[in-house]
Amino acid sequence: KVAPVVKRLIERGTSVCIVNTNQQHVMVTSALKRFQLDSVDMSLISGNIYAEGPAAIAGHIMLSLNRFMQQVSPQVVIVQGDTTTAMVGSIAAFYNNITVAHVEAGLRTYDFQNPFPEEFHRRVVAVPSLLNFAPTPRARRALLAENIPSSRIWLSGNTVVDALFDSLSKPIPAAATALLQRIAGVHPKGRLVLVTMHRRESFEAHMEDMCDGVLDLLTQVPDAVVLLPVHTNPRVQATVKHKFGEGQKRLIICDPLEADIFPFILKEATLILTDSGGVQEEAVSLGKALLVMRAATERPEGVEVGNAVVSGRSKEKIASLSVKILTDKAEFDRMSQTHYPYGYGNSSVLITDVILSHMKNGKPTSAPMSAGPHEGGGDKDPAEKQKSWSSHQDPAQRGPLHPAPHVQSHASLLPAPAASRGGPRGGADLVVVLTVFGRATLDLQMRMLQPQTAFKGRK
Repeated sequence: KVAPVVKRLIERGTSVCIVNTNQQHVMVTSALKRFQLDSVDMSLISGNIYAEGPAAIAGHIMLSLNRFMQQVSPQVVIVQGDTTTAMVGSIAAFYNNITVAHVEAGLRTYDFQNPFPEEFHRRVVAVPSLLNFAPTPRARRALLAENIPSSRIWLSGNTVVDALFDSLSKPIPAAATALLQRIAGVHPKGRLVLVTMHRRESFEAHMEDMCDGVLDLLTQVPDAVVLLPVHTNPRVQATVKHKFGEGQKRLIICDPLEADIFPFILKEATLILTDSGGVQEEAVSLGKALLVMRAATERPEGVEVGNAVVSGRSKEKIASLSVKILTDKAEFDRMSQTHYPYGYGNSSVLITDVILSHMKNGKPTSAPMSAGPHEGGGDKDPAEKQKSWSSHQDPAQRGPLHPAPHVQSHASLLPAPAASRGGPRGGADLVVVLTVFGRATLDLQMRMLQPQTAFKGRK
């Protein structure tokens, strides 16, 4: 999600350092490779702190980030989302009198247990953040309700849409083609159901129910083919192995999909079942029917526009709702319309403009401007919507990081379903981007990304 912003900052001459709390080495490497971001790693934390729990993890990260920020003295710290890293990074930056920019600000469920501990994290991050980038009008209203001044909030859309459309504008990777051919080989006229699950609150009993719901779906819909990329968390893997064994008929279990492959699989899916946050945003932006296997979602826009249904985690609800979507053409058609409640693929442009304006002038642009959805929905066609984007965005600065959402269409490798199935240079100082891949934090790794003219002799 943060990569499009990093790329924009680097393109405009800014020195960027990515500090990454790294659990999933393979997944991190995939993401860096996908966006052509090289890295130099520096281990700042050692020991099995994950076993000590979230409080210990936060404490270790706080001490290390404090030392790091005092040594590097960045001008801006960017935190993304609602991770432990985002929360601790915002506090450490505040203590060191460094500007905090929060990407994906204002998401709320108003339930500290769903999701846990992310709902608490994002509430905390809002307090010290000078630059809050709210992806939707609802998120902006949530920040205003918490007495965050409007002068500190920008309606930006979500950068995950930038990354999604950028990926789909590129040629389909050979590995994605091979996987789609494998799926097509399972059933000559099968429909792909993509399933992802990994959340902490879903572990053990809840996740077993979710797996049972998938099994019931397979029993009741004979042309459904389920693809389940299994998260690397040992608790997720143990549950999947317990419930599915070595596999089931029309069920493909695989390793996590790399960042350049997943969008193409998502694009070909008929139905998505997930407890992920980002997948909700991606699915709606591609016009996919979506079942949210959670007690609550901080992304209700997908439900409001009609693409998503919150099923909870009971096997009965998961199975019954999935079967209805796959067997009721009217319901499927209703849930398969494309909407843009999370932006139009250029959120990183506005975010970069605001950050660089702050770095140059000591303050952001004079008034919050929007590159995201307006009040009243996100259905306007992107080509029309582009005309009303912020006037301060120089078209020459936008650059071809990715096209408009009308991405290149790749010929589907799956059988078509039957009709009845329905500006300013910011190189004067350093931007630090804090990001996390997973919660099991064993290392803090520093990734130095800079243009040739950056640092001017500084080490």
